[in-house]
Amino acid sequence: MKVLALDLATCTGFAFGDISKGERPKYGYVNLPKTGDDVGYFLVAFEQWLTDKIVFDKPGTIIFEAPILTAGRTSPAVARKLFGLANVVEMFCYRHSISVRSTNIMAVKKYFTGRGNAKKHDMIKAATDLGFKIAVDDEADALGIYFQAMNHFYPAQAQQWDSRSAARLL
Repeated sequence: MKVLALDLATCTGFAFGDISKGERPKYGYVNLPKTGDDVGYFLVAFEQWLTDKIVFDKPGTIIFEAPILTAGRTSPAVARKLFGLANVVEMFCYRHSISVRSTNIMAVKKYFTGRGNAKKHDMIKAATDLGFKIAVDDEADALGIYFQAMNHFYPAQAQQWDSRSAARLL
């Protein structure tokens, strides 16, 4: 099962691979344009990136982090952008007959680091412990989503990547 895992934000992290084969994922990030309150332009830029990614990688499933808003710290424009990104993914998947799921970042953190309240540096450490060179924390979150999906759907393959074991496939 080819999976594209997304950590949706202005800097969107992604990880892609075949989780049924326990494949080492390709990963990276994309910086979406700074658009202020212009949410439409922001979402069109994301949709274009997602279109290119789908054409190139051809995933069967997309799994993304469900948006979380922090009371008093999330502006209305940021809230619209975060929910807009999630909505674009769901709409896109519907149009292209791609399976789509969302996941809770606390569950991802719990799986990837052993702690549901892990901080950004903990996620980066979990990824680097598996041999990944992380440029931005969004990549580590996307890798956490990818490996959580692998564990959910293909637990035998996930065992080789278990960040809490000494045996890792690098």
